[in-house]
Amino acid sequence: MRYWSNPPHEAVEDTRSSLEKLKSPDLNLYFVFDHEGTVIGLGGIHTGTEIGFILHPDHWGLGFAGEAISAVIDHVWATTDLPQITADADPRNLRSVGLLTRLGFRVTGFARDTFCVGGEWSDSVYFALPRPGAS
Repeated sequence: MRYWSNPPHEAVEDTRSSLEKLKSPDLNLYFVFDHEGTVIGLGGIHTGTEIGFILHPDHWGLGFAGEAISAVIDHVWATTDLPQITADADPRNLRSVGLLTRLGFRVTGFARDTFCVGGEWSDSVYFALPRPGAS
């Protein structure tokens, strides 16, 4: 949760409430990732064109995030007319930055002190992935 935009929830009910909000018809491009019947993460388009994702640390480095986000991207291109998908990551989050880069996202900018979570400021690196075939 170090690189997430809010601190860890203090109670299960807080997490449940957040997940309920993700079921909104307005967020029909957000998905729960499961493996063998266990929820291991979630991700999708959460605001405008911005993609986000989180994966439980027990599943890091196993290819699950790449597989899941690739499927989300394919779904976005197949079901929307979005011209691009964007992302915002803490540049210290090397795994997320690496995943976005491997998926074809390109850096479009940087900003300092964009989030303050738990008293710690973080910077942002911004990415964009244009729709295939778009100029």
